[in-house]
Amino acid sequence: MTTPLLVKTLAPEYAAETDETLAVWLDLAAQRLDASVWGGVYGQAVAYLAAHLLTVARRGIAGLPGSGAGAGQGGAGSVDSVSTGDWSVGFAGGLSGGEGNTDLLAESSYLTTRFGKEFVSLRRSRPASRSRLVRPK
Repeated sequence: MTTPLLVKTLAPEYAAETDETLAVWLDLAAQRLDASVWGGVYGQAVAYLAAHLLTVARRGIAGLPGSGAGAGQGGAGSVDSVSTGDWSVGFAGGLSGGEGNTDLLAESSYLTTRFGKEFVSLRRSRPASRSRLVRPK
């Protein structure tokens, strides 16, 4: 079972949060994950996903832990267009709207926080998340 202490350790900006508040976010994160797929890193995955969800929920709410501009980001997002003066250039393959692979769209939302990036890194380390070649018999 993942505890609020693990979230506070992995996300020090939430160290002052009450255990009750973190327990709610941990429960929300745990409902999205299957422990049998995650194996020994299930607790970490739940903690990182909870911190990601909490960070995203608090963006733009001044004065709350983990809030404010750039909270939990650890880097900028992708660039899909550039404008200068009268010139504007767009790049093909951007992930916007309903375009692109649904899995890639879902993954790109995790990449908006450093906790989501850790979550994706853990997910990629799981055998069930790797692509496999299936050959007909």
